[in-house]
Amino acid sequence: MEANASKRTLLVRCLIVNGDLLVNENRLTEALHLFRDACEIQEEAVGAEPESVYHRSTLASVLASRGRAAQASGARDEARQSYARAAELSATMGAQFPSQRYSQACYIALLIPLSPPAARDSLGFEAISALRLAIEGGYDNRDAMDRDADLESLRGREDFRKLMASID
Repeated sequence: MEANASKRTLLVRCLIVNGDLLVNENRLTEALHLFRDACEIQEEAVGAEPESVYHRSTLASVLASRGRAAQASGARDEARQSYARAAELSATMGAQFPSQRYSQACYIALLIPLSPPAARDSLGFEAISALRLAIEGGYDNRDAMDRDADLESLRGREDFRKLMASID
């Protein structure tokens, strides 16, 4: 019997935790395999219930985890594709959920070091714009913005520093 979409999403959440543990143990090949399987399962859940924010946000999350594992293992193209898809999914939910705009900014920021130098500034601008929209929408976790490693590629940007200064 096939599991319904909610059960698939719950399974994927468990796979994300297991995959993250494997990454922490530097077992990248195993983690990447797990994240790939989780993405496949979650794509089915999204296909079954495309309007579900829960399913789409879980897919974005597992894509980001797959991107981190792929990047750490040297699979730059897979990492770039994973982050880009995660950013696209988060953008579809951003107007309703400011935390998804924040996630979108993080995923775009993760793309920056993997992208050609000519594309980096426009990606940085796009990430800052998403972060600004998150803040304007009510996202106010300053601690996360200050410490989140996903935003590291933005920290040297003047527009990032100005945005952070504006919310003090």
